[in-house]
Amino acid sequence: DRTPVGPVAPPLREVHQRRAGRLLPLVIARDAHDRIAPLLPVRMRMKDGQYPWIMTRAEPLRNEQGEIVRWYGSNTDIHDLKNAQREVEAASKAKDDFLAALSHELRTPLTPVLMAAEELIMDSSLPVSARETLSMMRRNIELEARLIDDMLDLTRITNHRSRRNNPRFPTWT
Repeated sequence: DRTPVGPVAPPLREVHQRRAGRLLPLVIARDAHDRIAPLLPVRMRMKDGQYPWIMTRAEPLRNEQGEIVRWYGSNTDIHDLKNAQREVEAASKAKDDFLAALSHELRTPLTPVLMAAEELIMDSSLPVSARETLSMMRRNIELEARLIDDMLDLTRITNHRSRRNNPRFPTWT
């Protein structure tokens, strides 16, 4: 049963304990500054004892003296959305891990081939046409290595571990 235990605006005793400590200061700060009530994702206890994710917003209703006499608000069940979000994040991480492994596996055999091509290009006993063919091979190997490095960079960027991302010089400046 996905029916909240309490009224529409969740009393803090019904909010999961890890979130309740962060929720109260937000409610108080909102009340002190008279801002629009924030949307707050919380885990609220239901009648069945479960704590699904709920998006909640509450506004105080005040009397003429400015005292809070009642709360008015809304709750939206976002539990399935949160679970789907976790699944997407896990799939994205699996994709990034796969790309990192694939990039490494593709890059590793290129180094000895590139070194062998370089050595053969320097061999003056080979005909000029063979050395030109080896030079073309070297250029293509280097191009492939750059493409693989770009794929590795993309994986690092999506994992927020870009080697180009210097904390003293953020990429957005």
